[in-house]
Amino acid sequence: MERTMAGKSASDLPGYVREVTAGVFALMDADGNGRIGKSEFEKYLKAQNVTDPSAVAEFARLHRDGDGSLTLDDLTYATHRFSTAPENDVPEHRLLAAVSA
Repeated sequence: MERTMAGKSASDLPGYVREVTAGVFALMDADGNGRIGKSEFEKYLKAQNVTDPSAVAEFARLHRDGDGSLTLDDLTYATHRFSTAPENDVPEHRLLAAVSA
């Protein structure tokens, strides 16, 4: 997917990737309000048996506007970054690798 996404934006993610991202977002959004709070994020990680403290700490970096919650746009952007970042040490690599394992 890296090659097909080169030079494209998060809105250009293939439909199946957007669907999976939206599905994961819905699982995280336990109260269904369209936003994922830190406690929902932590509960989701725990349910996925993700115990790495660095994954939990990435919440602050994933929500891009600093409002304290994660939106579908934030998660879509993270998925895009995960798919296209040339460097290996980006937060999305650690987090998304953990939650997809």
